[in-house]
Amino acid sequence: MSANATRPDVKHLVGIADDHPVVLRGVRQLLADSCYEVIWQALSGAMCVQACREQEPDILILDLRLGSDLAPDVLRELRMHGKTTPRVVVLTGHDDRPLINACLDAGVAGVLFKDAIEMDIVQSLEKIVAGETVLDTRLTRTSSDEARRSADLGVSALTTREHEVLRLVARGMTSRDIAYELCLSVNTVRSYVQSTLFKLNAHTRIEAVTTARRLRLL
Repeated sequence: MSANATRPDVKHLVGIADDHPVVLRGVRQLLADSCYEVIWQALSGAMCVQACREQEPDILILDLRLGSDLAPDVLRELRMHGKTTPRVVVLTGHDDRPLINACLDAGVAGVLFKDAIEMDIVQSLEKIVAGETVLDTRLTRTSSDEARRSADLGVSALTTREHEVLRLVARGMTSRDIAYELCLSVNTVRSYVQSTLFKLNAHTRIEAVTTARRLRLL
């Protein structure tokens, strides 16, 4: 965390990544008269990673889905290419538990729903700056230890649809190919892939397939 956190007279730097301009404007307005200064806005995962490289914020407010980009993938890119990682608050309009759990497992500092942001955002940021983890009251956190234990459950840890997607991943099919094969949207397939990675404690598709074969899921 930036040294700004120890000096109340200095503004905390904030980056916002969301593919909806109205959300970007709304968050900026909510923070306008606070001790949080929005230093950049990004409309995609790639823009977010690049912006963090050029000017790293103290706090990153990150949408769960940025078009075709998913928050867990953005977090992985930040860890791979960033010198340090800002404290991340995931902001979402959807209760997509597999993606949210993947973000929690990646160590985000908070998860907020967009329908409660006006009431909670500033207070939540204050807690996060103080080192707390802030979750919307509608969420129950699944810890990393619980996630890792789920991998030991083998076949029962994955749903039927997750098994279907995993088998197609093992065949080298892309998310678009899998979506066509199963008559699903690409984003839905990506969500299933993320939930499978989370349950198998894997960071890549290759690692998930390797783990699945070791557990005799394939």
